[in-house]
Amino acid sequence: MTLEEEETVVRGRPSTVTYRVQLNDGWVRARSHPTARVEPLDRASGVVYRLRIELELEQGTLVERVEAGRAGMPKSTVDHLLSPGRGSGGAVVRRRFVVAAGGTLVPETTK
Repeated sequence: MTLEEEETVVRGRPSTVTYRVQLNDGWVRARSHPTARVEPLDRASGVVYRLRIELELEQGTLVERVEAGRAGMPKSTVDHLLSPGRGSGGAVVRRRFVVAAGGTLVPETTK
């Protein structure tokens, strides 16, 4: 299975997409999972980083997509990178998926 994580700055507002994977009784960042193979991808204007993460996960494993964005005053990409408040504030949307047959992700159904 392949996931892509990234941080971008669009119109001065940063946005990140990361993934967490359930491992044993807890959660780990996808890029820190024992089976992870991480490859940096090309960056365009406004892209802080972009990664391709290849994982070998068993069917039934939970994967959580975390989308974080920050509201507020627009900043340039350079101002964002140099600001001391990086990573704080903003809305966070979490969506959980289950690894299905063939390594595809399907939305988790509530029990």
